[in-house]
Amino acid sequence: MTECNEYTYLSPAFFFLHVINAYEDNNHLVIDLCCYDNANMLKCMTTEALEVRFFLCYRFKEIQLI
Repeated sequence: MTECNEYTYLSPAFFFLHVINAYEDNNHLVIDLCCYDNANMLKCMTTEALEVRFFLCYRFKEIQLI
């Protein structure tokens, strides 16, 4: 029979995209997360932001080559 314990952990609010790693250690669950204070970092992943970044990188390479 598996022992079942319920725990509640309190922390400040945070945002994360995915779990980096999760495993059990000595009957404890360990979860590695890359956390952010809020979801604002998602703005850099929009199509528009990626296109601007690509354009700026492409232009910077052209300028360096001249």
